[in-house]
Amino acid sequence: MMLQIVQQVIIGYFMGFLFSLLFEAAAFAGQWVGTAMGFSATELLMPQMSSVHPLMGQFFSWTVFGLFLALDLHHPLLKFLYASFEAFPPLSFSFTHDMASTTIKGMTLLFQQAFAFAAFPLTFLLALIALMALIARFLPIFWVSFPLQLILGFLTIGIGVSLFVPILEKGIWHLLENLKNLIVNF
Repeated sequence: MMLQIVQQVIIGYFMGFLFSLLFEAAAFAGQWVGTAMGFSATELLMPQMSSVHPLMGQFFSWTVFGLFLALDLHHPLLKFLYASFEAFPPLSFSFTHDMASTTIKGMTLLFQQAFAFAAFPLTFLLALIALMALIARFLPIFWVSFPLQLILGFLTIGIGVSLFVPILEKGIWHLLENLKNLIVNF
């Protein structure tokens, strides 16, 4: 009985880890965008207010989680969870090469998703930073660059949130397909 409980906990932890990578990708993307917007300066000035994820990382995570629920992407997750109990009956689980391969693919999905979430805002923010660096060579306009970064950052995030939907759907279906292939091969 104890072996069955441990086995089911390991399988559940493995699947939860792979699905949490999608939300960690959003937090990672938010951290990149927040740093480009200048929010990392506030974390340096007030280290006691720092948390696990910076402000923009939390915003991206909560936005993606809300979209995850609003788009009913939790239903395929629950269906897959049910299928996993049929595929991995008690006392038949063993960690295979395919499971390790799926874990590695899930980790690469983390960076692909993070880049996809952050690509739109980062493109404009990095262009603004480069432009301000070029202008700063001729004019002392440091006091203008920080507000411009914040305004442009919020504008691009507002526009970019609409791009989160296809990125999230693609990521979920890609991860579910990898896990279904794992079950079929098991």
